[in-house]
Amino acid sequence: MMRLFVIGFNASIACGMSIAAAWLMLQFSMNRVWENGFYGVVSPITQAFWWAGVMVVILATFTTMATLGYLARYRWGAHFLFGLSIIFLWSLPGPLSWLSCVCAVFVALEAAASMEQPPSEEA
Repeated sequence: MMRLFVIGFNASIACGMSIAAAWLMLQFSMNRVWENGFYGVVSPITQAFWWAGVMVVILATFTTMATLGYLARYRWGAHFLFGLSIIFLWSLPGPLSWLSCVCAVFVALEAAASMEQPPSEEA
C-alpha cells in the first residue's frame, strides 16, 4: 500500500509539472509575439518563462523516470525518489510538502527493510 501511495503521488506530481511546463511555454510564446509586435524586443522576464519551462520539463522527466524505476523495483528508482522527495519538501506548498515528506519516509523504510543483513559472526 505504501508503494502505491508513493507511485501515485509522484506520478501525479510529474503530471502536474508537465501541465505547468506546457503553460509556461505557452505563456512564453504569447509574450514573445506580443513584445516583438509592440516593442521589437523580448524582455528578460519573458525569456525567464522559457528557462523556467525547460527546468520544469527536466524535473518532470526525472520524476517520471524515478517513478517508473521505483515501480519496476530498481534500487536507483528508490534513491532518486528519496532525493526528489527532499527537493519537493522544500519547493512544494504546505500540504504537498508534508505528503512529499511522508513519501520520503516510506521510501527510506522500504529501503531499510529490503537491505541485506550482514553475515553473523559465529565463533
